[in-house]
Amino acid sequence: MPAVTLADVVKTYSGSAVLKGASFAVPAGALCAVTGPAGAGASTLLRLIAGLERPTSGEIAIGETPLRSFGTAVPGLAAMVAPDGLKPRANLYANIVRGLPRFGPEGRATETRALALADALGLGPLLARRARDVSTSARVLAALAQALARRPGAIVIDGAFAALGVEDRARAVGALRAHLAETGAVAVVAGRPGDEILRSADLQVAIDTGEVLQVGAPDELYRRPADVRVARLTGPAGMNVLPVRANQTGLSLEDGTWLGAASVMTAKTHGLLGVRPERLFPIGEGLPPENGARLPVDVTAVSRLGAETWIEGFVGGVPAAARFGAAAPDDLAPGARLILGAERRDLHMFDAATETRV
Repeated sequence: MPAVTLADVVKTYSGSAVLKGASFAVPAGALCAVTGPAGAGASTLLRLIAGLERPTSGEIAIGETPLRSFGTAVPGLAAMVAPDGLKPRANLYANIVRGLPRFGPEGRATETRALALADALGLGPLLARRARDVSTSARVLAALAQALARRPGAIVIDGAFAALGVEDRARAVGALRAHLAETGAVAVVAGRPGDEILRSADLQVAIDTGEVLQVGAPDELYRRPADVRVARLTGPAGMNVLPVRANQTGLSLEDGTWLGAASVMTAKTHGLLGVRPERLFPIGEGLPPENGARLPVDVTAVSRLGAETWIEGFVGGVPAAARFGAAAPDDLAPGARLILGAERRDLHMFDAATETRV
């Protein structure tokens, strides 16, 4: 039985729909990342799961219990990680255990659980300090400990992890994972395309303009996006999408720029060819890989950081980007023309009219 289920959930404000029939299920013990651009509806979706708002229509259930309205939600069923909700004058320990049993056997269990969470999150030395006197990262970790200490069926995190550094994020994900494995609860985390949380997620929900576009493992959405919108919302920097014409020699842009891909990927005359920036590599003036693509890029910008190089430019007037490491030419600069190749397995074709995968 899925631990969190949404069935045709709609949310409107002043007659405008910010969620349009969201339906998906998160299995018990899973970490789910909801990703989309700003204003996509992810924050609204998380607030509904946390029971902070009610849907206009449709149903959300945690386990066997439906969240029907403000008045009927079961207390403690879901917990939102909210660092701004900490009591600033109380110390971190008091914040973590606030509202939980403090005496007798249940009190001892509360203390044991709180101290174990604090140690796992690196908060041990800070427990006696007031919330207002610690760093933003410490407040985020304390809010996570507060949520986990209540052992709810769902942990909801909207943007809080963005304030964490690498080590603190690793601690947070580790503690969250341990909690999910022990209790069978789920975690639903809002993120942006390319966020590191996707490396840890079991499930990704791609959302845009209030619509759930695709649900699946993050690697599945990366390798087989259902449509152009998902393609641009997944991966570290979205996907290059080029309008192409199929002919006897392969694929070309409308201006005649030949792109290769001799095994024509669509039975239609027009299509949209997708290739991710990190799957491109320099090939000089040579031919593309067998049945692969050849992209002549007129470079407009070059950014280098350590072993990684990003370029931006145009392929026959269509914007394109590429990312490579040691393979980047040392003399690469704006104004150059760079011929890039892509393997057949890294090419994606979408219908020109519907923008869905073919």
